[in-house]
Amino acid sequence: MLALSVYKEVWAFMVPMFLSSLGYALILASAAGKALAPFDKNAGTAAAALLGLFQMSGSGLIVTLLQWLNLDAPILLALTMLLLIPSLFILKSKFTNDWYLMKREAIT
Repeated sequence: MLALSVYKEVWAFMVPMFLSSLGYALILASAAGKALAPFDKNAGTAAAALLGLFQMSGSGLIVTLLQWLNLDAPILLALTMLLLIPSLFILKSKFTNDWYLMKREAIT
């Protein structure tokens, strides 16, 4: 998106947006399922509500903070996507995996 931001054409904005939206659509269901997996018995109630709370409040916080930067739309979108990279490292860390296994064993 940043590389194409020099072109002031619709396709230069829509192609990266299409690719990111496609990736989001492909992983959303499996990510939600994985997040709710430790809560087999009550995944449809409090755990799902908590997941929604974190998704909405987290995205609202990121958008609010980035709006203060007063940057162009393509740069804001690219920065938003780049801010998710630390989350991937946290999710792949040994600490997170150990915590997940510990919670899984406690529930079963």
